[in-house]
Amino acid sequence: MSWKSEVEDLVGTVTDNDSISTWLKNGAWDVINKVKQTNPSIIHQFSKLSENIGDSEVIGNNDVVSVFRTDSGTESEYREILPILKYKANDTNSIYEASVSDPVYYRENGTIYMLPTGGNNDLVIVSIDTNNLAHGGEPSETDYFPDEMKHLLVLYVCMQELQRKMSDTLVPSDALINMDNISKPVMPITFTGSSNMSTWDASSESRLIVDETILSEVPTYISPVMNPPDFSDTDNWISVEEDPEMLAARIQEIGAKVQVYSAAVQDALNKFNEDTTEYQATLQIAIKNAELSSASDGILMQRFSTEIQKYQGEVQAKVQEYTLKSQGRSLEYQWLQDKYLRLKQQYEQGFVPFAQQRQEKD
Repeated sequence: MSWKSEVEDLVGTVTDNDSISTWLKNGAWDVINKVKQTNPSIIHQFSKLSENIGDSEVIGNNDVVSVFRTDSGTESEYREILPILKYKANDTNSIYEASVSDPVYYRENGTIYMLPTGGNNDLVIVSIDTNNLAHGGEPSETDYFPDEMKHLLVLYVCMQELQRKMSDTLVPSDALINMDNISKPVMPITFTGSSNMSTWDASSESRLIVDETILSEVPTYISPVMNPPDFSDTDNWISVEEDPEMLAARIQEIGAKVQVYSAAVQDALNKFNEDTTEYQATLQIAIKNAELSSASDGILMQRFSTEIQKYQGEVQAKVQEYTLKSQGRSLEYQWLQDKYLRLKQQYEQGFVPFAQQRQEKD
């Protein structure tokens, strides 16, 4: 079973293979660094042997476990010196000169150098298997990593994937509710003094006075604005600080902001409904006046009233759709958060036995 298959067994489908490969390598170094802190005596379990390397070898920032001179009759282990001492170690007139019985090595600019030169050397360094630490690689074929710790890599990758899913899930990508496809009705009649729709003319029809300012503009739903949640610092708490408590607090803070936004969406809908109700009440008076003035105007105004009702229903439906979507995403986000924290706990507990081994030896 591949690394990707094991990850998907825990968190579902993962489409970004490159990220899995990157997270596996990052996870391997994270495990190695934690083992160095909890029980450095077992760091050799992550070692790679390079034989007959000559007098130097590029090793980057990898830790050196040991270096051996393997020439027959002069087998010995190298000891490390500071780079500044390389001149004395290579000086035949110095008491610090390196010898086949007391060879030395030093590190400089990512390369290890052995003195005296000319020997056959074996180098053991802490390393990772970059070829098999990839989405298509298999744990059973991954070298330089203890079998009993490979499940920690799966947990590490799962945590990274869950963190990304949380950032993609919490709110829609657009912070506004899209009302572009909803047409706002247009008043079919222009108010004038002769229309007698909004003015009192003291005639026998006894028309009521209408507040023209209310009817001048059909109510509009104004969606609150929310910037997409910033997950940059959650990544910092995961990858750098490695503080699950601060991460949980940050996630809860983001969740609270989303809840506030959801409440603002509902408040905006309530305001829209109130304005529309007032508009319709005023419109009914204008319709009566229009019917007294002109049968055709009355028909137009009745049709306009129906369009207002339809418009209000479409707005309510759009907000309801958005609200249900947000609620669904919030539930999914909560599931992802709980899953992440459980896996994080399992990951941290995976190092407890190694710390206990160190305590027993001490």
